[in-house]
Amino acid sequence: MHGTVLASIDGRVARITLNRPSVLNAQNMELMEDLEAAVDLVAGYPAVRVVIVSGAGRAFSAGLDLDMREQGVALEFFERQERTRVRLETLDASQLPLSADRETRRSKIGNEPSAR
Repeated sequence: MHGTVLASIDGRVARITLNRPSVLNAQNMELMEDLEAAVDLVAGYPAVRVVIVSGAGRAFSAGLDLDMREQGVALEFFERQERTRVRLETLDASQLPLSADRETRRSKIGNEPSAR
């Protein structure tokens, strides 16, 4: 890891912090590699039920690091970004038992109240 993302787990809560405050947490390849590694780390803790993603300093993220634009942004960056986003969004559902029915899964992950 490059140190551009911090991750910690405290019981059922995981915290992932983008850590490039000097450039408003602008996303470059190193940050995307670290973010993917942080999501992989969280995925290894099935007890985690909440993931808080934040940015160090005064901004969550300014978006693409403009220095990357000058160098030419590799397709790998966008593939990694999309893969990590999808993995993070589906993390809750993937950690529920596969045998759970749809209603149980929804009520556990908070998508909608259980209809009775």
